Amino acid sequence: MEAARQLAEEHGHISTSFLQRKLRIGYPRAARIMEQLEEEGVGGEGEE
Repeated sequence: MEAARQLAEEHGHISTSFLQRKLRIGYPRAARIMEQLEEEGVGGEGEE
């Protein structure tokens, strides 16, 4: 989770597929992490 948070802060907008590639994880885990990050207000798809 900390690695995902750091990626979001470094890259701004991130996606589930971005997390999958960078962290070498599957879709279900990446989707869960994205949900947690969005709840915290960090990065995420569709934010402007």
